Parts: sequence; C-alpha cells; structure tokens
Amino acid sequence: MTRSDPIQAARQLLSEVAACRTTLEAARHQYEDRLAPDFSPLQFLWLDELMWSRLIAWLLNPRETHAQKGRFLHLFVRSLVPGVGVWSEKDCDQASVKIEHAFSDGRIDIVVECDERFLIIENKPYAADQDRQLQRYFHYADQLSRAHRKATIVYLTADGRLPSKSSLDHEVAEERQRDGTLVCLSYRDLALSPRLGDPSWLDACKMASRSPRVASFIEEIQAQIKAEFVGMRDMNQDDALVSLMSGRSEFIRSAFDVQRSLLEMKRGLFKALVADISDNEGAGLLKSEFRNDGFTLNFETASQIPFIVRVQAFEVMAIGLMRRTEKNARDPVRIAEGRAYASRLTGVAASEKWGDDLWAWVFLPNMGNDLCPLPADFWANPEPWVQIAERERGNRSRETDVAGKILAAVHKIRDALGTAPAETAPADLTPSPPAPMAKR
Repeated sequence: MTRSDPIQAARQLLSEVAACRTTLEAARHQYEDRLAPDFSPLQFLWLDELMWSRLIAWLLNPRETHAQKGRFLHLFVRSLVPGVGVWSEKDCDQASVKIEHAFSDGRIDIVVECDERFLIIENKPYAADQDRQLQRYFHYADQLSRAHRKATIVYLTADGRLPSKSSLDHEVAEERQRDGTLVCLSYRDLALSPRLGDPSWLDACKMASRSPRVASFIEEIQAQIKAEFVGMRDMNQDDALVSLMSGRSEFIRSAFDVQRSLLEMKRGLFKALVADISDNEGAGLLKSEFRNDGFTLNFETASQIPFIVRVQAFEVMAIGLMRRTEKNARDPVRIAEGRAYASRLTGVAASEKWGDDLWAWVFLPNMGNDLCPLPADFWANPEPWVQIAERERGNRSRETDVAGKILAAVHKIRDALGTAPAETAPADLTPSPPAPMAKR
C-alpha cells in the first residue's frame, strides 16, 4: 500500500485542524454565557502548596464535609500506592488525617493514620526541598516502623521527580523506592491514568461519590490540575481534534509527520529567540542549549558572584540563580553563600530561598506575575512560539517581545544582586538537573 504525497496529506490535515479549531471557537463564543467554560470556584483560592495540601487532605479525610467516609482514601491507596497493601474501605472509614503535622524535627504536610499504618505525604508542587528534609522524615518514619507501625512516604511533586540530593541521597532514595517505603507521585498521576481506559484516582473519586455536588467539585480540582500541571485546558477541543486526526489512516500518519516537524520548528524559533536576545546590548548571554524536551539560557552576572542567572523551559518554566560549578556545592559555607545571594532577591518575586545543591534561588514565571509574564508551560504552549514567529516576520510589538520579557527579568535579578555583569567573564558551567520547583 503506497502513501499519497505526505506534504499534501499534512497540508490537508492542518487545514482541517484549523477549520475545526475555528468552528469550536465560534461555538464556544456563542454559548459562552450559558456554559461559562473558564469559570472555576478555585479561581478565588490562592493555590499555593498549603492550599493544595488542604484540598488533598480534604479528599482523604473520612470525617470531612464531603460525607463520603473512607472511599476516596481507599481509592488513593489502591490506585496510587498499592505497595502498602490492602486498606479496606471499612478500615479507611476510621482513618485520621492531619495537615502540617509537627514532630521533633519539622512539620509534615499530610499524615494519614489507618490501623497503625501511616502515609506521610510530602507535597511539593512548587517549592524545593529543605536541606536533609526527606532524610529527617525517614528518620521519623523509621521510628514508627520500629514500633510496628508501618510508614510509607509519598513524595508528591509537579513532575514525579526524586527528592533533591541535598534532601535525600539519590542512592538511598532509589533503595527506598525498591523497598516500598518511598513512592514518588506527580500531580498528573492524580488526574490522569497512565493506562488507556482505566480511571485516574480523581475519576474514580467522582464515580464513587454519592453526592453530585462533591463530584462536581472534584471535577473542578481535576480540571485545575490538568490546566496547571499538565497543560490541558480545553478538553472539548482536544477530544474533537483527536477524533479528527484518528478518523483517517492518512491523517494518523500525517499527525506523526507534523509531530516530527514541530520539534524542528521549535529549534528554528529558538535560534530566532537567541538571536533577538544577543542583539540586545548588555544581555550577557553565556550559553544557550536546545534539547528535545526543553531549552536553557544562561546569563552572566558579575565575575565575583559564584552564580549565573539561568532561564529554562521544560515541563515548567523556571528562572533562578545557578552555581557556576559543582565544586564544593554541598559545603555548608557554599550553601550559606548561596542563601546570602538569594536573600537579595526576596523582593524580586516570591520564591524558595534555597533550591538544591546547584540552585540558590528559583522562581516559576506565569502570565500573571510582573517579573516575567510568560506562560508556565512555555515549552508546550503555542502562544510564546507564535509571538517569536510574529516578531521574526516583522511584527515587533511589545506583545511579541519574548526576548524582552526574559531580559527584563534577568536585569531585575542582576539589579537586585547589586552588581552589573562583567563584559567578558569566564564561566565554568556544568550540566545540571532541571530547576527545583518554587512557590509562585
């Protein structure tokens, strides 16, 4: 079986996708006053780490106002932490749930106790770990286990990563994962199932709820997670486009062709962004790197400062101070030095003062902040790429100045540090892991 002209097929697919989007947007506009698709009661909440902990604890607590007893906790254990064994719904009805649980060496975001079994949930949607944080939590968990009260730590982050090395040695973390005492989850795991056809935890909670009001609120939580942590905002549009693309064999092939071309398109637009940055006097761009899953931009600071400004966009966009070299990164003196520089930036934007071994300060941009009004999901969001392309075509308005928005943030950080970058300062830059997550 021979394929028709792939370029012509891809052109037809893109034409029909564009027509589908136009139709959906017209329908959305027509029925917007009846459906209010952008409304969510969660828009009135400040969704920081503590509020997310409260929402999750509300679902897990059998005595909460949802009045569904232990159903949601039972489903959580069964779906997301099956290695801890069977927690029957009857057992879960008697569980206790605490937030901000104090112990001798800190506070734990959520603690669930059920029949002498414990889930210790460390919730890190934005912030980085503190020094030795998970190490301290495991000391507490091991004390419970020695008292014949089995404890498991659930490490919940935006992307399901391991704890930072400064929080828990990675070899120890991997061993803890193997023995089942550490479970790393992402917010995506809460809202989406990895297996086609299976419900996610929140889907299962909606189906298990006997109250339509509670099910509706869970749907709002799920939609917020999809929008903030997965980049999925209009499911009706996504469903329609998936149906269109999978409706014909040639369109399926063309969708793969377009996917491969998309990465190359991003590569070309990234080069245009770098060129736009480099054309600006005082940009101090040291290094730019494009990868298949994101990009990084490194900017110089004064030569006496052991940190450079890094801007990166992977699953989330981040701006921060990154150590020039890994040498002595875990030295207490170096950590204190990093915190001293980070303290100069506390007025620039809300952030963790200390990230991990390489990061002294990190901030997550979003469209609503003044430091860098770019989307948090820059890598997956079409809008900044459209703006870069528009600027390349000669539309040099303020709205299309992505380079200018990035540089404005870099300049604010440099000004807050109190020193200007050297004209030609050497940089010993080593590869680093993705930026730790910071509070918005």
